[in-house]
Amino acid sequence: MKTWTDPFCVYVGDRLVMSRLSIDQMKGVFSGEYSLDDAIKEFVLSQLSYRYLLVAADPTARALEKHGLEIAKGQGADLLNSIVG
Repeated sequence: MKTWTDPFCVYVGDRLVMSRLSIDQMKGVFSGEYSLDDAIKEFVLSQLSYRYLLVAADPTARALEKHGLEIAKGQGADLLNSIVG
């Protein structure tokens, strides 16, 4: 997992992982002794999940996305999804 090229992982790191790091872990990130990439990977694998659905047309996909985001409001989706509002 290359967190420096994956916007999702950057958002997860910034919003969900960094705030959970101890002072010693932060010092380790700064010194290179602790891998923030590994911490993000562990968080994603242990705390997050997703589902997907293949659809035939873009309008259907957009409508489903909008519906899903409405359902996710107030459940933390706004932390990672800038179009939730």
